[in-house]
Amino acid sequence: MQQQASSEAAAALYSGTWVIDSRHSSARFAVRHHAVATFHGSFTGVRGSFDADAGRLGGSVHVRDIQLP
Repeated sequence: MQQQASSEAAAALYSGTWVIDSRHSSARFAVRHHAVATFHGSFTGVRGSFDADAGRLGGSVHVRDIQLP
């Protein structure tokens, strides 16, 4: 009986839609240029969600939010 309850709880965790906390999230990237240097940058204002039922992940950032050192 405990195994069944655990399975039901786990299924509940992986259902519904999960939304990214834009205020506390960022997307980072690195681009290697001609094997000489690696440029790093990040985006703030990341928006996105994960629909666990449909298995769909989506998101977006604005180009104006790019940050380069």
